[in-house]
Amino acid sequence: MNISDFTRKYYADIYSALSSIDHNA
Repeated sequence: MNISDFTRKYYADIYSALSSIDHNA
């Protein structure tokens, strides 16, 4: 796994978490 794969997954996880929080608010 290279850095860009890690970064992509990291931001995807954050984005989905923020979307989930937005949805529940």
